[in-house]
Amino acid sequence: MPISMRCPGCQTRFDFADDLDGKRVKCKSCGDIFRIAAPAPVKKVRVDDDPDDDRPRVRRRDDDEDDDRPASRSRRPVRDDDDDDRPARSRSRDDDSDDDLPRRRRDEDDDEDFRSKKKRLNPLVWILPVAFVGLLVAVVVVVLVFRGGKKKSGAGDPGDLVLAPTKSCPLDVPEKDAGYLVLPDGGNTFGLIRKLDPSKRAWVFDPYDLAAGRRVGSIELTGVTDPKAYALSPDGKKLLITEIDGIGWAGDQSLRLWSIPDNKQITQDRWIPFPKVEKNPFDAPALYRAEFIANDRILALGNRRSFYIYQLPSFEVSAGQGTVADKEPLGKQIGMTPSNFHQIQWQAAFSANRQKMAVWTGDGYEIIGTADGVRQSITPSVKALAKKEWAGEAFLDRVAAGPVAFSPDGNTLAAILTHDFGRKRHLLCLWDTRETKDPIVTPIAENQLYDSSSVHWWGNKFVVTHGGMTEGMLIDVRTGLPRRQLMGPVNKHYGFSRDGKLWYAASEERTKPGTMHVVDALDPDQLKEPDDYEQILDLGQEFYLRRLWLEPTGVLRQPTRDDPPTKQRLIRRP
Repeated sequence: MPISMRCPGCQTRFDFADDLDGKRVKCKSCGDIFRIAAPAPVKKVRVDDDPDDDRPRVRRRDDDEDDDRPASRSRRPVRDDDDDDRPARSRSRDDDSDDDLPRRRRDEDDDEDFRSKKKRLNPLVWILPVAFVGLLVAVVVVVLVFRGGKKKSGAGDPGDLVLAPTKSCPLDVPEKDAGYLVLPDGGNTFGLIRKLDPSKRAWVFDPYDLAAGRRVGSIELTGVTDPKAYALSPDGKKLLITEIDGIGWAGDQSLRLWSIPDNKQITQDRWIPFPKVEKNPFDAPALYRAEFIANDRILALGNRRSFYIYQLPSFEVSAGQGTVADKEPLGKQIGMTPSNFHQIQWQAAFSANRQKMAVWTGDGYEIIGTADGVRQSITPSVKALAKKEWAGEAFLDRVAAGPVAFSPDGNTLAAILTHDFGRKRHLLCLWDTRETKDPIVTPIAENQLYDSSSVHWWGNKFVVTHGGMTEGMLIDVRTGLPRRQLMGPVNKHYGFSRDGKLWYAASEERTKPGTMHVVDALDPDQLKEPDDYEQILDLGQEFYLRRLWLEPTGVLRQPTRDDPPTKQRLIRRP
């Protein structure tokens, strides 16, 4: 009876003759050498049998010592019946379970091969995926940081927000190209005066409607060479521009008037409300300031304190009075000279409702009703005040008036007085316009003020200096102490309307169109940090004021678009 069995190496089944029983043969398929063994009767194994009896014995090395055959693809130990007196475990031909032993061996060898390959695995196989994951994480972090910077550029940290804009209007030009801001004292019309060509004197006025949130026209300011001051009528339908012919403020000031809805100039040419007098050309009154006091009336104030109220559209004088000063005329500059009159309220101011005008007399301020030109009140002598505040100083008669402004409710007049003999000294004076009494006085150190060219009101509780090296200094009128520095945008396009609102243009990206923001009055109680000066660095007596920044999302405690050095704009206690 032929002997049927499988090759231990490749499991190919062969039929051998009976006389080959016990002989060793070479597999034709895989080359493995194994011994032919006839099947033996199946032996039932008891539980107490030696488990080793059920396992094939490993072929000894001396069996192969004269064998120079080549190594097989998968060497398997061959059972040697000469060394084992126990019968081999066999199975019937039709029983497939006889494959279990070779299969187990093959699986074990496969596991060994896998472990061997794993040991020999190229480090790049795992380094590259790890590096890729690391790079991906780094890219995500960079993107988040970049987005965070972008967010900071436009949104900032919510905890830094002091005041959000109450109204906003998109502009057609970037922040840097906004030009001069023409602000109203009420209503929704505001505008930008811009130079179309830097190399030419070609100006344009772009009116905007704050309620509609868009530009509502464009007016070519034909004939204008250099606007020095400008004003809107209360209804926002007329634009008044002041120019100067000559050098500095010694030249002749002239006016031009436009109708915004009609997009045309009302005055045919330059209008000079104070023409020169041939007999005394040097002492004759000249235009110092012009302002709408109603939609159809313009008050023209002369540098000798005389004024005229003109009725529109006839341009006839409806009222006027004035006295010739015995000292310096209006407009004499103290320290830094502003390049444009729009930056200042110097020695003359108008209330938000335009019903009051304050004019420097040389020793105080006279409050005049604009409806009839009649004086309503006058402040006490500032020379007497100077002798009290600056006792021991010489030449106290040399007290000069600088910027001045009415509070939005018209009840308080704020002005800065300067003694400019030797080391400059400044006083901020707050007069109650409803009664005659001494003002509330606050000394201001020279390097705090830096000869700010104007003062404004942010609501009825803060006076803000403007135009100096320290940007705007917020002074709490309840205590007379500085509370913050208001840091304007880099292009300086910000200002205050007489009704106490802050206006500023800002762009998240400076090359893209900006937005005009309007911020209501600031309440001192919103400033939670200490009111006193903050000593940021150990600089002896030198301190910084805490700062507020005008950013695209509002007034913040920290800047989002710039990172200025901390040592700039140093100030001291007065």
